[in-house]
Amino acid sequence: METQRNYKPENITVKEILKRIGFALATGLLLYSILIYLNHGVEGFVRFVSNLDNVLIYKDMSMSMIFVLALFLYQAALTRFVHSKTFQLLKSWIRITLEFLLLFTGTLFLSWLTMVLPAALLLPGFEFPDINIRIAYVSCSALSLFFYYFIEKQRQQKLLEKELLRNARLQREQIRTELQNLKNNVKPHFLFNSLNVLSTLIKRDSDKAELFVNKLSELYRSFLTFDRNPLITVKEELKLVKDYIFLLETRFGNTVHFSFDIPESAMNRKIPAGSLQLLVENALKHNIATKKRPLEVSITADSENLKVLNNLQLRKEKVVSTRTGLSNISSRYQHLADKEIKIYSNDEEFGVELPLLDPS
Repeated sequence: METQRNYKPENITVKEILKRIGFALATGLLLYSILIYLNHGVEGFVRFVSNLDNVLIYKDMSMSMIFVLALFLYQAALTRFVHSKTFQLLKSWIRITLEFLLLFTGTLFLSWLTMVLPAALLLPGFEFPDINIRIAYVSCSALSLFFYYFIEKQRQQKLLEKELLRNARLQREQIRTELQNLKNNVKPHFLFNSLNVLSTLIKRDSDKAELFVNKLSELYRSFLTFDRNPLITVKEELKLVKDYIFLLETRFGNTVHFSFDIPESAMNRKIPAGSLQLLVENALKHNIATKKRPLEVSITADSENLKVLNNLQLRKEKVVSTRTGLSNISSRYQHLADKEIKIYSNDEEFGVELPLLDPS
């Protein structure tokens, strides 16, 4: 998922550092106790407990705590690296292998730097058995793997889910804003032209004027529900489009011809609300329509897609785009269904194919 690829773990705050220090102290004490038990058994552990006033014990214990704190900071930095764009460009198996190697080698280096080396410097005359050093390395590695894959990964997963939820909310708000802009920027102009047509109809044909008002009110009622119903069935959208076409034909006469070929199997599939109407509107906006050169618009569908196709006879004057057309439909498809629309264009025709979505 693209959101995951672009995800960046949160920055480590002062509060987070203090929490990790406290956790490191407790975990370091636990690690030190485990190492004492593994190296010296029960008797050695009892001696450790009975000699808590020994300064060397506190120095040795401090090394374990410093190791755990350094380990937490290293794991946080490693997490940021594995979520970077550069790292995400690698193949999956390479990322997994490299992540493990960085974790493992980093842990060994930190355990040597914060535990083995300081102990050798503080106790120059004391010889450490190889078995003790190996136990220390194995114990530190096991602890590191546990904290990274079961705690650090889980923490980052929760942050990722939180970020995905926030992005989803922002996308929903963006869709609502685009729909509102669609209603605010496009529809007033259409309403103004429709009222002019209605004014003429009232004088010439009162019955048709009444029908015109009914169709216009139904159309605007549909416009106002777009934000509440982002997806509607093809059947519902066709009703909206046919009301819209009635208003267009009343206004333009027989300069625009529409044809439909929608199988019954496609009627209950869904598309973003108003997308079909917007494609019809764009066809009229960008093309000339006269009696001698009528605009031909066909609306067809199969089991997977709905297609709007019109002959190209572009206006000579440049049409100013409000960017509420194809980009609006495309962004809604990406947000609502993670699908892409298809655009076909040549010297004679222009078409847009909308994926049909499942009713659920």
